[in-house]
Amino acid sequence: MKKTSIYLDAAAEARLERLSRDLDLSRTEVIRLALVDYDLARSGPPHFAHFDSGSGDGCSVADIPDQDLMRGFGE
Repeated sequence: MKKTSIYLDAAAEARLERLSRDLDLSRTEVIRLALVDYDLARSGPPHFAHFDSGSGDGCSVADIPDQDLMRGFGE
């Protein structure tokens, strides 16, 4: 591990303290977890929401009757 320092304004300091207390983690561990989460959020598939969006017949799931959507559910 390598030690580093960060500067936080009062609001960020309060959020860090609250998260540390609520999660029962050290402030350092909260910052480490936040960095991991931030990195994962940025490195995910850049166009995931659009993946294969052009396929199908163009109808919306909202147009399908509920009983058709529920067919086979729980079997």
